[in-house]
Amino acid sequence: SGCQGPTLVASNSSFIDCATGQANIQYNPYNYNILSETWIFPPQAINPSPTLGTTATASASFEEAGVYPFNYVVVTDSCTKRFNQSVYIPFVGDMYYSVSCGSGSLYDVTLYDHSNIFPLEVGSMYNSYAYKEGTNPWQTIVAGNSVLSADVQLPAGDYQFREIIYSTLTTAAPPCTTIVSVNLPDKPDADFEIVSPFEPACINDVVVHLNNLSTPATGLNYLWNFDEGPTNYQPNPDKVYGSLPPSGQFTITLTATSSMGCVDSTQQTIEIEDNGLWNGTKPTLLISPAPPVCIGTPISLTYFNLGFPTPPNFTWYQGSIPITPIVTSSSFDVTQGGDYWVMGSDQYGCQVPSEPVSIYFTPLPTPTIIGNPAQCDSVPFTLTSSINAASGLSLEWERSPGGVVGSGSTLFQTLPVGTYTYILTATQNGCDGVSVPYTVTVASPVDTPAVSFNITSCEPYVVSLTATNAQSGTYNWSNGSTGSAVNGYMGGLFEVYFTSNSGCTSSNEISVPHSPQEYMWNFPTGCFCTDDLRDGNDITTCAGQAVIVGPYNPFAYWSYQVNGVDVSTGSGNHPLGFSNFGPDSINLILDNGYCQITSDAMYLSDSCSASGSQGLIANGTSPNEFEFQANTFNQNKEQLEPEILLIPNPATNQTRIQYRFTESESQKTIEIYDLTGRRVKTLRPQNDVGSISLQLGDFVSGLYQICLRQDGRIIAQSKLSVAP
Repeated sequence: SGCQGPTLVASNSSFIDCATGQANIQYNPYNYNILSETWIFPPQAINPSPTLGTTATASASFEEAGVYPFNYVVVTDSCTKRFNQSVYIPFVGDMYYSVSCGSGSLYDVTLYDHSNIFPLEVGSMYNSYAYKEGTNPWQTIVAGNSVLSADVQLPAGDYQFREIIYSTLTTAAPPCTTIVSVNLPDKPDADFEIVSPFEPACINDVVVHLNNLSTPATGLNYLWNFDEGPTNYQPNPDKVYGSLPPSGQFTITLTATSSMGCVDSTQQTIEIEDNGLWNGTKPTLLISPAPPVCIGTPISLTYFNLGFPTPPNFTWYQGSIPITPIVTSSSFDVTQGGDYWVMGSDQYGCQVPSEPVSIYFTPLPTPTIIGNPAQCDSVPFTLTSSINAASGLSLEWERSPGGVVGSGSTLFQTLPVGTYTYILTATQNGCDGVSVPYTVTVASPVDTPAVSFNITSCEPYVVSLTATNAQSGTYNWSNGSTGSAVNGYMGGLFEVYFTSNSGCTSSNEISVPHSPQEYMWNFPTGCFCTDDLRDGNDITTCAGQAVIVGPYNPFAYWSYQVNGVDVSTGSGNHPLGFSNFGPDSINLILDNGYCQITSDAMYLSDSCSASGSQGLIANGTSPNEFEFQANTFNQNKEQLEPEILLIPNPATNQTRIQYRFTESESQKTIEIYDLTGRRVKTLRPQNDVGSISLQLGDFVSGLYQICLRQDGRIIAQSKLSVAP
């Protein structure tokens, strides 16, 4: 519409290759501004390949012969021009083939032309067929105008087949060549062998294996015909014949077929024997002796099948597992419980299974001797059975030397030095169970250990203990120490236990004096007013009666010193009165024969201000570092302050705690502590003032602190000595 645009200069088409053509366009752009150039291919084009410009080309391949339009579109800034060119494809080559088994070792091969031809070219096509094997040259089968197939016979091998076509009409068109590769396998040669453990083979029992020997080893399909039952397609099948052949033999046929349809067959015969060992009813097993039988006594099982021959071979089973080592006789001795049966067999592989039988054994009692294998001369000892004598079970003890020495669950023995072996027999339900032999060695007695002590330190108090014995062995002490020489840290009774290497024991004990320091607790220390010891101004009524009670235990030596001077000495125990004392400093000296200890001082003053009705000027302390707030005098004055009094003190079996709390509406407890600070007992009084009886049976000897606690605060305390 008024757009002149570029003009076509030249246009044509050309052949590139078989089934491949090309369009060629040349145009003059003049002075137009070219915006774009595009080839438009037909939809059937395969692998299109364009070039652009004033001389443009476009090529493509096609699967069918025909005339195909190619369009070249040029877009300028003023209009669009389209140039058209047709491409002619006169033919497209193609070929297929068929293979069938020929005679002998040859195959019949037919090649078929399957080319696509443009109608104009029909009758003008030239066809040439050829083949070659491996690297050999091509061999022409047939060639000529409009030859549409070719036949050839070839042996097995790898081949290439070729067809070349071209047109005698359109001679410019390049020829088309089609090549296909074909493997012609070796023809099948059917062969097999019969693998049977028995010949003839027994009906229903023998598995016949068929070993395929056909060639080639791969690429074949198989068909087995057993002359009985269904066919089979496995390469190497197994067969169990379930019937007898009418003529005494079955014929087995193997047919092998290749992928090319070639077939080969072969046959063999097999003889099948009837099973004459049984008629379908399982034989029984004879059992001797019949259960119940004690464990350890064998039970004999014997194959028995009346009216039938005895098989020459046997295999015995427990459950589904063959007995090992293999038992092949008709009888078998069983020693373990379980289900047993036997399989009989003959020379043809015929089998006969017996009925299974359940065998059980009466278990034996299993006694074990319990005791100490090391004993001492003439010291009674006991051996015990691990199982008790009960109804239906008896026990018998046998000793070597000595013979039968007892019965029952326990055996008491007292023997001289020697070695003895015991056997315990338990009998139950007629079965005897025997223990493992138990050996007892009776050794010579040991001497009593000699025990001595030495005080190696007074403060702290250290006791060196020594035990000796002529025999070698171990020492264990009552304080938990071990060894021939140990240390103790307080007085008292010590016992040592000696155990010889043979296991015999002896013991001895020794009493060690307590440290004097343990008895200083009842000596009051600190400051006291002499007025507290008087009843008004009459010293004879109260002070004359006030005494220091002194130590509970007697001592090798004791002394009361006033202002550093001995005023009373002696041994044993002795109280000290106050009737002749004024403002003085008093000490107590105690000596247990090994250590001498001097107490802290008790100070008496005529002029002091009492802090309470107890007349206590300064709190006293004991050598055991307990806070001391109660006096130890035998006074009986009314107390208004918190009070605790222990009567008697020291005490052995019981003591009475007299107490007074200061507030009625308060939480009140009486707590008892040992010297380690461990609270051993708590009492909860109901009244503010009263007394409680304290039983001392659960208390070990020693010192205890008795505390009055009110609302969580200790308001009074005293010391209690529990005597052994």
